[in-house]
Amino acid sequence: MTDDDENSDDAPPTVRRPPARVRVRTPIVDDQTSPLPEPSGDGRASDYEVGYGKPPRAHRFQPGQSGNPKGRPKGSLSTLSILSDELAKPISANIGGRAVTMTRRRALVRRFIEKGLAGDLRAIALLIKWDATTGSSDGAIAGRASDLSPAEDALLNEFFAKHSAEGEP
Repeated sequence: MTDDDENSDDAPPTVRRPPARVRVRTPIVDDQTSPLPEPSGDGRASDYEVGYGKPPRAHRFQPGQSGNPKGRPKGSLSTLSILSDELAKPISANIGGRAVTMTRRRALVRRFIEKGLAGDLRAIALLIKWDATTGSSDGAIAGRASDLSPAEDALLNEFFAKHSAEGEP
């Protein structure tokens, strides 16, 4: 084939393109060309450099404007603080035939203690877990156990032996 055959009027001209895997890179810009200083409000140039973490002054958030306007509203409370506030509210309860005012937290703890004393194993397990997380240690429990009568101590040991053999807490 000759050059005349390739450039004939019959065939379309061939266009040479680089292979698909070759990337075209942009030329490296010289570091000596820095952006122009931003003019201040009075028309004079300032020493402020625009760059990473330094947006132009016209594009900054205005005072009082949030960067996330649909985000968490100011003053909203977490679930834990709402729960704590609700448990701190007073409630009226009937104990021993008389009306007593106490917090909801205290009423719930009293109810779990009553259920545990009635033999509810879930309430007993929860009370033991709460007691362990509130800072009492095995030594403190052993110190309290010494205040029990021998019959109460034997009953408590029998209860724990029976339920630890069953695999329950």
